[in-house]
Amino acid sequence: MKQLAEALMECESDEQRRECLIESLNDLSFDYPDVYSMLFMEMKIRELDANDPDKISEWLSTSNTLNSIVKIHEALILVKSDDIMVKEECLDNLKHMLCHTIENRTHVEEVLKICYLIEKSPSLKTIHKLLKHLIERVKQLPNDDKCSTDTDNFWKDYFKQTQVDLSVSLDNQSAQQQQQIKKDTCVWEKIKHLHLNPLRDLPNFDLKCFGNNHLEMVAITHRSSTLIDQTIVDQDMDGAFTKWLHFCKLKKYQWFFNSLSYLEVVLIDEENIENLIAKVNKNTAKENCIKYSVRKQMCAEAKILRHRPIKLNNLITALDLDVDLDNMSKYMQYMRMILHYPIPNKNCIVDEQLQKDIITIMDKYLNHIMKILSTARFLSAESQLGNIIHKYLECILLINGNQTFKDHQINLLCIFEDVLKSKVLNMRRDFD
Repeated sequence: MKQLAEALMECESDEQRRECLIESLNDLSFDYPDVYSMLFMEMKIRELDANDPDKISEWLSTSNTLNSIVKIHEALILVKSDDIMVKEECLDNLKHMLCHTIENRTHVEEVLKICYLIEKSPSLKTIHKLLKHLIERVKQLPNDDKCSTDTDNFWKDYFKQTQVDLSVSLDNQSAQQQQQIKKDTCVWEKIKHLHLNPLRDLPNFDLKCFGNNHLEMVAITHRSSTLIDQTIVDQDMDGAFTKWLHFCKLKKYQWFFNSLSYLEVVLIDEENIENLIAKVNKNTAKENCIKYSVRKQMCAEAKILRHRPIKLNNLITALDLDVDLDNMSKYMQYMRMILHYPIPNKNCIVDEQLQKDIITIMDKYLNHIMKILSTARFLSAESQLGNIIHKYLECILLINGNQTFKDHQINLLCIFEDVLKSKVLNMRRDFD
């Protein structure tokens, strides 16, 4: 691999480099098909891991410093431009890594490679903008790791600690912590993705920052609406939100959500929730209060709603690979949970990509289940596979009860259900 990389780097232009790479891959696929298949599958797995925040946290907390730097460098190369969750995860860890390097002068050469990658990658423009100040400070450091102390376990220590929230008062912090936080506050105050537009009290955000087509489609529909101050009631979404709020144990706060539009609900976060509450109270006869713990829960639920399109897209990619029972159970548990969340109708969004993605996932998931059932001699209701099948059928029920899905999509799901039930009924099992 190193010889191939060195040969590619000797090419004079990107075009020549690509021609050389294509020729090498063609030879590899023809002469060593097994190796080519392994390489292809490994790259897909790595892309999937690089776009999974949980995976990133896992290997950062279990690797030594140098390995963590190598992994986060690879993750930054493979991260999708519209994956908000991964960028948030990388942003926090990169900030800590840069600050640690500046303070302790450790692994300067390796961290510099990450800095240069952030600077030159078009998909990392948002991260570069927020970390530009720290990157410049790292680039000014003398590249001498001999004076460094042994800090190979600083990633592990970091993930055992509670991360510092700059919005919280600094009274309880030590003098050294206060000084370090104040140095970076000027940079991290810029991390305010959302804020209210005082002219119209509507969320004002940079779509390029999100890079999310779903949010862009929602925003386009919102702007083209004939109603300036639409709410989920006007958009005929209050019924779907009632079911969701009951599921989230937030039903008593229906008054708050009924006064907002779908777009405003999707974009609720810690930065704008106070302004949204003030807006709602302004239009009501009496002032209603929402406890801090409830506000925090609302922000967490809105974040799940906001990240749903990306999660579903990543799930489609994951199901293109071989999936073990543990991951199948985890994926189906997520699907069963997310189907309780309101799916926007034509009054909220101009396309139906969410519905299409959900049907695609159900299709791919059925293929995995049928493949496993074809090799199983006995099916137990209490087994992991039995629980997966039960959850899958529950998801079909949830989709069938959602009016935003088209008739042909519901009919397709009925076929999925019949195929699965027919297979199960013809197997040896311990249930009726």
